[in-house]
Amino acid sequence: MLRHLIPLLLLVSTTPALAQRTTNNAVTSADDAFGRAVGNEKIGIYSTEDVRGFNPVEAGNVRIEGLYFDQQSQPSSRLVDSSSVRVGYAARGYPFPSPTGIADLKLEKFEGQRVFSADIEKESRRNQSGSFQLKLPLIGDRLGISAGLGLRFANVPQGRNGNFNSMAINLGWTPYDGAEVALFAGRFHFGHGRVSPVIFPAGSFVPTRISRSIYLGQPWAQNKSTGTTSGAIVKLPLGKLKLEAGLFRSTRDDPRSFADLELGTERDGRVANRIVIADDDNGSGSTSGEARLTRMWQDGGLRHSLIAALRGRSQSRAFGGQQRVLLGSSRADARDDRPEPGLTFGANSQSKVRQFTYSLGYALQWNRRGSLSLAVQKSDYSKETSFADPLLAKTVSRDQPLLFSANGSVNILSGLTAYAGYVRGLEESAVAPDIATNRDEAPPAIRTNQKDAGLRYAITPKLSLIAGVFEVRKPYFNIDSARRFRQLGSVSNRGIEISLT
Repeated sequence: MLRHLIPLLLLVSTTPALAQRTTNNAVTSADDAFGRAVGNEKIGIYSTEDVRGFNPVEAGNVRIEGLYFDQQSQPSSRLVDSSSVRVGYAARGYPFPSPTGIADLKLEKFEGQRVFSADIEKESRRNQSGSFQLKLPLIGDRLGISAGLGLRFANVPQGRNGNFNSMAINLGWTPYDGAEVALFAGRFHFGHGRVSPVIFPAGSFVPTRISRSIYLGQPWAQNKSTGTTSGAIVKLPLGKLKLEAGLFRSTRDDPRSFADLELGTERDGRVANRIVIADDDNGSGSTSGEARLTRMWQDGGLRHSLIAALRGRSQSRAFGGQQRVLLGSSRADARDDRPEPGLTFGANSQSKVRQFTYSLGYALQWNRRGSLSLAVQKSDYSKETSFADPLLAKTVSRDQPLLFSANGSVNILSGLTAYAGYVRGLEESAVAPDIATNRDEAPPAIRTNQKDAGLRYAITPKLSLIAGVFEVRKPYFNIDSARRFRQLGSVSNRGIEISLT
């Protein structure tokens, strides 16, 4: 890809006038304070990986330009222009919401102008990064490309250095006003990533203070990972109909990864049992997408929308096969370098997920009175896991839930709106953590639900206040007494949200 980007950069350098991108601003582009990111600026109480105490990415609630995307690796920062969290009032009218919230990604794309932008950053602890983005017309303002390259050399506390590079290209076409066609591909690579130890105290106490300036991991334990994101999007207004479709491919390749565990750490920094877990040739890949047809019509002060959608994914994962390097007793507060061991890896376990979801939704906008959204979804889910250990039998999980959601709003007084919603979902759970005996194993999908309600008050035309309450319920997964990651019960997150924008 680099040899294609260099001629484009030379072409841009000969152009006398270029548009600038210095007006990108997460603050001015935010409609509320619940989560917005533009470029490397972020604002809000939530992010795409933390909403109401849960992770939308882990739950499988990611969208690209509003269309379903099963993310396996972080998309390149040169591919994604901005992201928004759709939750609470921000999810009002959003087609087919989810209990853990929606992480909606917006692509970097050609928008009719020639643009070249570059930035260089230097931070504390010798962190350095740089990137450039260019957007070029190919045929007038209807067909063009957006392409970019980014590099980062990180030196974070505890000496966990790492190098990042990302690149992406997006071909955009506007066949007619309101229509959009895009083809894109991006790559994100992380290498030379040092691994710091994770401390597990021997009791309910905080171990001795540890200097942040000393790297306490093993010099040979370095992670590397590569992720790719590619796809195509079509959005076509067809009179009173609108067709939206997206097909995406997301992969993650982890050729070598480590976890450094310090078990039974005492108050004075002594470690009873230190284990380094090494993994080889793990990864995952998923083909996913959504096709959606919307019929819109107006009836006096009422605006109606009827939405039919088909969503699907085919995902495969390779995990396990790790080797445990037993280092014995150690120190948590001082360097304890050991010779690099010879590593012998076992066979990987495999899991496959197939899921199709058929959705039907209805939305009503009543001019200056309120809104109503109703949706029903029928999901067909199956997961098959084959273990490399011959003593473990293959597991098969299937579920065919009928899911529904309802949310609406009522304008009580001038500028004062009340909203409420209820959502049921089928979502993914987090994978087993490093300390678990079934490390990296992913449980089957779980049924979740959410209730929320609140008020929005437009204090002035430019100042609005949102105050709401919520409750999210999910099955609870954690490590049992045998250190196996499994469902142990259920969890309910309740909270209050306030946004002044």
